[in-house]
Amino acid sequence: MLTTMPRSDTYNVGDVVTYVAKDNPNLFVTHRIIRDLGKIQGGEESFETKGDANINGDLIPVAYSQLQGRVLLVIPYAGFIYQYEHSRKGFVLICILSFFFLVLPEFYTILRFCEACMLSFRSYFIRQK
Repeated sequence: MLTTMPRSDTYNVGDVVTYVAKDNPNLFVTHRIIRDLGKIQGGEESFETKGDANINGDLIPVAYSQLQGRVLLVIPYAGFIYQYEHSRKGFVLICILSFFFLVLPEFYTILRFCEACMLSFRSYFIRQK
């Protein structure tokens, strides 16, 4: 998922936004704005949000200062790939792929160099006879 940074000046109903949870500043939540609540109790502008998989909207309004940005791009199932690569099987697969794409080409280059060295070495001794 790609979120715009820094925050936008305006957010509309239907925008998918990422915001910092009020009770946990290390938790980022991505939900859709379903209603503009305006300024609540003379404070800053607030929004009601809802996760697309949820039936009801969130109970706690999201203040404008909590918003981090608007979602621009979503790559479906990218989270599954991320989870897989952090599993034991995923780690082994990454090691094997790294070996094939990084180490084997270097071995091939070394072998070609050694082959060229052997040919020049042989030709040197053949000329000496």
